[in-house]
Amino acid sequence: MKVLTGSWTTGRKTSIYFFSILFLAYAIIVCQRLGDWSEDGKNPHCYNTRLVTTSGASHPSTDIAYIAVTATWLLLSIAASLTSSQKTAGVILVLAMAQLPIHVYMIAALRTANQDMLEGGNENDWDFGQTVAIVLLGLAISEIRDGLRDYWRLHRKAKKHHRSNAPGPVDDEKLEEVPSAPQAERRGSVIFGPDISRF
Repeated sequence: MKVLTGSWTTGRKTSIYFFSILFLAYAIIVCQRLGDWSEDGKNPHCYNTRLVTTSGASHPSTDIAYIAVTATWLLLSIAASLTSSQKTAGVILVLAMAQLPIHVYMIAALRTANQDMLEGGNENDWDFGQTVAIVLLGLAISEIRDGLRDYWRLHRKAKKHHRSNAPGPVDDEKLEEVPSAPQAERRGSVIFGPDISRF
């Protein structure tokens, strides 16, 4: 994740807006589909959530709450990254990445809890679905790696720039009292005369 500055209509930011809109639409569709939850009837649609919710959890409201919270979390992280500064970029990066272990646990827990109830094929067979999942996981890990590397480079560059602009140590014995004058130059808390070449 890079700290973005400048115009609000750059190519990178436009792609971020587009992704955010698509992600919001996806979250809304998922929540609507969760509304079809039915444990009985002619066409039951439900799954075992014993590893991710309490036994008395209400469905699908609990599932919709999970989608709503995590989707809002991601969208707020994206919005914050568009206006972040060097000081806040690290915090935003950590908060954005904190979702990954939560989602990975959710996927693994649901998969384990529902293994014995699957119908219509073996989920352990390697096919298109498993391939897509691995590719997407690889892309996510690659983006995390690139984001951390870019942030680390930006952080080091800012620290180096800050050090190069900071006033160096001054030998008190070499300073001389200079009366306040228009041509005197103030550096920090020390006033230098016009001729400071010998320092």
